[in-house]
Amino acid sequence: MNIATKLRVGSLLLALIPAIIVGVVVGWTATGMADDALHHEAKARLTMLRESRSRQIENYFSTMHEQLVVTAETISTQRALNALNQAFHEYAGETLTDSDADRKSLASFYSGPFSAEFAKHNGGSVPQLPDIEKQLGDSAAALQQRFISGSPHPLGKKDELIVLADDSEYARLHGMFHKTFRGLQRRFGYYDVFLVDGETGDVIYSVFKEIDYATSLKTGPFAQSALGRVFASAMAIDQPGSTAITDFERYLPSFDGPAAFMGAPVFYKGEKIGALIFQLPVSRIQDVMTGHGQWQQDGLGQSGESYLVGADGFMRSESRFLLEDKQGFVDLLKKTGAPSQVIEDVTNKGTVIGIQSVDSPGAKAA
Repeated sequence: MNIATKLRVGSLLLALIPAIIVGVVVGWTATGMADDALHHEAKARLTMLRESRSRQIENYFSTMHEQLVVTAETISTQRALNALNQAFHEYAGETLTDSDADRKSLASFYSGPFSAEFAKHNGGSVPQLPDIEKQLGDSAAALQQRFISGSPHPLGKKDELIVLADDSEYARLHGMFHKTFRGLQRRFGYYDVFLVDGETGDVIYSVFKEIDYATSLKTGPFAQSALGRVFASAMAIDQPGSTAITDFERYLPSFDGPAAFMGAPVFYKGEKIGALIFQLPVSRIQDVMTGHGQWQQDGLGQSGESYLVGADGFMRSESRFLLEDKQGFVDLLKKTGAPSQVIEDVTNKGTVIGIQSVDSPGAKAA
């Protein structure tokens, strides 16, 4: 996403236009030229809010950039990636795993609990999964089985497994580093935090443990995803201090929810060994754009809103009206002739990000 980012409060927001026009028309009949003053006052207020939101969102992305760079440059992160990388690839040999049993467990998980949860977020649709277990090496399959399909914790809480019930080096290191990275993820609201081996592209560590964990971002099932692309871009950076970022798009491991990523290379003793990647927090970005839901206090009254629009014309943050009244918003989409696929996706996913386009002068001018 360009951080100059198609921020659109609009001179007069789509939902705010009717309220202002009605006020102007009624006021004009009674007070003559007062209509121009009201219009310009409203426009000036919205312009100020647009500039304020723009600065806030740019500052927030700048903060995430700095957090990523600083974390990637800490000796703790460098040591974690270096040590976990070796332990990850040695795990199967160290623990004498049953690879066939691990892959069978994973296949059952993908077609069972994962697909069932995916369907809940997608109107009953079942995901088209590319035989993920067949694309995992023995160590990767074993670790995904231990932390995901074999974990006692339910979906959405796989991060609660801290130490594996074996004496492997990976189990020891995971227990050591997981609290640190999980604390980072929770404190700053990131959806997930990844460590990725620069040579193989293997996701050797993830806080949240979705099905992208332990896959290869070079040759695996999600190599062409936004996560795979940000990894490739991060590894193309030759000096510390820079980051790569992707736009929001649907992401299968997160049940086809909107996801964006920011990544930075990790150097250890002068050698680029991998990447640290953050999955960006949709909710925190939403808080910035909605003023934590304080629309009226921000001068937007009963029907004004501010939101992000991407270069492709699609929304990158939620609509106020969806957040306040989902069914009412869906009914409005139907009444205004929105495409049936848009209505279906908004209904099932409960989001407009990457789904609803904005075709208005304000959006085009942003």
